[in-house]
Amino acid sequence: MIAQRIKTLRRALNMTQTEFSKALGLTQGHMTSIENGKRNITGRTVMSICRTYNVNEDWLCNGEGEMFAIAGKNSLKQLSKEYHLDSQEILLLSSYLEMAPKQRRIFTRFLSQIAGKFAENSPGENTSGNEA
Repeated sequence: MIAQRIKTLRRALNMTQTEFSKALGLTQGHMTSIENGKRNITGRTVMSICRTYNVNEDWLCNGEGEMFAIAGKNSLKQLSKEYHLDSQEILLLSSYLEMAPKQRRIFTRFLSQIAGKFAENSPGENTSGNEA
């Protein structure tokens, strides 16, 4: 049953219903109803769960295959070519993508804090990335 697989997924991610549902734009009460089978899950929510948490849609909907989708190495190669990424950038990007969603959020907050500190300490400098 999809409701049970959603609960299994959330627990595998070590997230509360509030954390899990907030990332999907749902309320905790809505998620409780879904997990308890009192509310049907929409196709849009299925897509959102799969995209947000890198979940294999076949597993979520039918219980078939692995819980998490395998990151497309071809997609990473395509990004590498399109954005001219070097080996360090590819490693950084792939490591980030392999993190659990909660770890990615923590890492992103950390980077935002660092960027804020740099902005505070360098007033008047060109931060647009364009050379004058």
